[in-house]
Amino acid sequence: MRIAFTGNHRRTLIFAEIAKHLTALGHEVFWIATGSHEMSAILAPFQNILTIDKTAKGSLDSFEKYSHITVNGIIASDRILQKMPYEKSVRYVSACCTQIKTFLADNNIDLVFGEVTWAHEMVTAGLCRQLDIPFLSPVNVRYPSDRFAFFEGVFQQNIIAVSKEINLSEGIKLYDRFINYGAMPFYMQQVRKPLAKKVVYHIKRYMTGDTEDMTVPSMHRLISKSLRKFFSPKMPESKPSGRYIYLPLQCTPESSIDIQAGYYMDQLNFVKGVARSIPADFKLAVKPHPLNSYSRRFYRELSKIPSVEIANAQSIRLIEYAAAVVSISSTACYEAGLCGIPAVVFCDTFYTDLPTVKRCGSIEKLRGTITDAIDAYTEENVVKTFLARLYSSSYEGFCESPDVYADALSSSNIYKVSKAFEEVVSFYSSSKSATDDSICSKLI
Repeated sequence: MRIAFTGNHRRTLIFAEIAKHLTALGHEVFWIATGSHEMSAILAPFQNILTIDKTAKGSLDSFEKYSHITVNGIIASDRILQKMPYEKSVRYVSACCTQIKTFLADNNIDLVFGEVTWAHEMVTAGLCRQLDIPFLSPVNVRYPSDRFAFFEGVFQQNIIAVSKEINLSEGIKLYDRFINYGAMPFYMQQVRKPLAKKVVYHIKRYMTGDTEDMTVPSMHRLISKSLRKFFSPKMPESKPSGRYIYLPLQCTPESSIDIQAGYYMDQLNFVKGVARSIPADFKLAVKPHPLNSYSRRFYRELSKIPSVEIANAQSIRLIEYAAAVVSISSTACYEAGLCGIPAVVFCDTFYTDLPTVKRCGSIEKLRGTITDAIDAYTEENVVKTFLARLYSSSYEGFCESPDVYADALSSSNIYKVSKAFEEVVSFYSSSKSATDDSICSKLI
């Protein structure tokens, strides 16, 4: 098969190892890159590379007819483009559109793998939909934390299930482990670079002129963000009083907010909307994300919202005593669903298959959706079956950057992840062969 990968900073390192494995199996590998020296060095062993020329003219053509995200949505979701002059951002998206579409079509690409964080990745996903090419994104399934699955398209709703078999015993084991011991997602303990090391790393990139990549933030933004994290006020341990609905804030910047959140990217306004919707006898317990940094101004604004109480206790304990959990797409809602506790999310996600997790279409509908979630009933066997199905559709390993998972490039992890990609590629290769045979038989 002819397989393309989208480059994404240091996550390209593990994609490169997977690409080598697939090449050894006889597949032809192609790359969509953004032009940094770092990425170019990683891709040095490969040919068939498109390096996006941000200065080239492009056309949006009928892109928005097929893409799940509009051009304006892509610009608003990309943490670099949203800070740039609008006309320049549109030109870049147009350049990506024309170059990537030509690259995919001219090389007869059969399958694309990539994350969905940056503009070039969102554009690629939209173009794949237009050209009828599967775009698969390998994403950690949160629980169990040591497994990942392949999602098709931009949103993390539909898992590609290669195997139709369901191992119910694994679902039972996962359920019992979660109920008895809980779970801490691996990314809550992600690798942290010392502040000085991070600053030196980025200064070096700027001094060497490595700024052509449209995924590199400005130096001012990098330094201010690092300093804000360093001087961010520490919240004391606190628990909500009385009856409450739990709302965990999510880490930013992060694709689960930048892209999956859609119209709810502004978490402060989201909290305000939720606070207006809950019953009078409830408080809204808002927990800051432990990996995020917040300014004193942010906490002041939070404290001004009627019914809001800032909570800084262990998340699983806040879930356990909550009347319901509300978030944009937080893992806390997934954990609540596993416990049979009512939960409401505001974006499409795979764990809305759990009976007590409800998808809310708008803030205006939240009050009714919370009621539906509270009235929902679930049996243990339903949750166990969900986990069994998830286990059977996912793979062991961490398809992550070494900055997120320290042992991502270990030989054991690369082996596990590469075998997962091999199985998925084989599945699509078989499907393609069957389709081609069907077309040939019709022609004959």
